[in-house]
Amino acid sequence: MPKKSELTAAFSGILFVFLFSCLNPQDEKRTHSKDIPADTTAIIRNYISGLWSLAEGNMLNNDGYFFQPDGTIRLVASEYSGQWNLINRDSLRISFQIYSREDEVSVFRIDSLSVDRMVLNSKDGVHTYRKVPFGINLEGTVLQGYIGSLADNQIKHYEVEIPTAKEISIELSADNPSIFFRFFEKDVQLTSAGVRGWRGILTHGGKYELRVMDTTVNNSKASTSYSIKVIGF
Repeated sequence: MPKKSELTAAFSGILFVFLFSCLNPQDEKRTHSKDIPADTTAIIRNYISGLWSLAEGNMLNNDGYFFQPDGTIRLVASEYSGQWNLINRDSLRISFQIYSREDEVSVFRIDSLSVDRMVLNSKDGVHTYRKVPFGINLEGTVLQGYIGSLADNQIKHYEVEIPTAKEISIELSADNPSIFFRFFEKDVQLTSAGVRGWRGILTHGGKYELRVMDTTVNNSKASTSYSIKVIGF
C-alpha cells in the first residue's frame, strides 16, 4: 500500500501538469509580445493627441499644434492643416501643405513626453510644449459683433475678448470688396494678410485686436459700411 508521502507527491505532480497545461508561460509571453508594440504606440498617440502650445516660461503662446486622433494636424493661430504620424516610438513626422507648393515636412525626435509636457528635438533646436485643455463645440456661439463704416484712409480698431483656449471664426460682410481686416495679438499679426474671413485655434484667452480698413482711394461712390461677427467653437 502506497505511503501517505508518496500519495501526496503524486497528487502534487498531477496538479502541476494540469496547471501548466491550462496556462503555458511561453504561450502567454508570446501573446503579450505581440500586443506590447501596438499598445505602446496607441498610448503614445493618445498622449500626443490634443492642443499643444510652445512654452516660454509660464506663458502660453499662439504657436503650436493641434494633433487630432485621426492623424490630421492643425497649426495654431493659422488656417493651415496637415498630417502627423509616429515613425517609431520616439520619432514624429509632421507635414503641412502651404498654398500650392509641395508638402513642408518636419521630423522630430521625442525627447520627453508626459500627459501635459512634450519636448521635441529637430534640426531647428529643442522646444518644449505644454498641453492645453481644449475642446471644440460644433455649434458656434457669437462672442462679439460689430457694425461700422469707414472714412477715407481710416482704420477702425476693435478689441476682441476671447475667454479661453478656443477655435474662433471671424467673418466680415461688406458690399465693398476692398474692405478687409487684420487680426492681432498685441503687435503680432495672426492673419497672413488682409482678409474677409479667418478661422483658427487660439491657445489662450485674453485681449486681441481687429483692424478694419479700406484699400479704395477717394472713391466716394463705394460703400464704406460693414459688419463683423466673431464666433467661438
